[in-house]
Amino acid sequence: MKLLKVKMKRFIGILIVFFIAAPVFSQTKPAAKPAAKPAATKPAAKAKVPAKAAEVKAEEPLIETSTVLAPNPFLARYKPVAHVSLIPSVSLGYVATEFPFGFGANVGAHVLLPYDFMKFVPMIDWRMGVNFGFLGYGASTPEFDASISLIPMTLDVRSIFNIPELMKYNLFPYASMGTGMTAAMGSRTDKSTSETYSASSVDYTYTLGGGLSWDLPEVPALEVFLDLQYLLAAESKIGHFFNVALGASYGF
Repeated sequence: MKLLKVKMKRFIGILIVFFIAAPVFSQTKPAAKPAAKPAATKPAAKAKVPAKAAEVKAEEPLIETSTVLAPNPFLARYKPVAHVSLIPSVSLGYVATEFPFGFGANVGAHVLLPYDFMKFVPMIDWRMGVNFGFLGYGASTPEFDASISLIPMTLDVRSIFNIPELMKYNLFPYASMGTGMTAAMGSRTDKSTSETYSASSVDYTYTLGGGLSWDLPEVPALEVFLDLQYLLAAESKIGHFFNVALGASYGF
């Protein structure tokens, strides 16, 4: 009985404590949690570069340096030029009796003679080069058919005049003189007998001429030119030819 009373007293004590403390706990707000600190702004992460790309980027200066080629000493000093032209031709002298007009073409190349070699005339550029051409002439009459072909091969010197008044318009007059050999091949067919006669020779050749070249502003390395030339082919009979060449040249 005493044990029961003790337990009852303990139980009643617990209830009293509970009813006294419950209102206090219900009115007491839970302590507010400290405000969360704003997340520290981290610097934007750098984009990761693949290892291969990083290697390429690191080598870029070396690649750029290696691709810048030094000027070719030969091209810088001699400035070679290649040219091609079409040539209407008029023959003079005894050749003109049978072959008054012809047509052909010419190809060649020139290099600039070193300035220190020809510096005594500063307003003139001196060039030397080779030319290979072909000229064809034909004639047909009631009595015969005839043709002659010329292959001139010459070495010439060209003087290009740097005249300031013309250079403003990219115009450069020039004069040329050359010498060499011409291979001549001719044939003649007699219509009454159908007999054909042919002959060939290699003749000493002399050329003298001049012209005007125009550098194209859009393509500095390209120029067009008009050339007038007198060609003499000397054999037992001398052949005189007056040629007009219209062509273009390209500088390297």
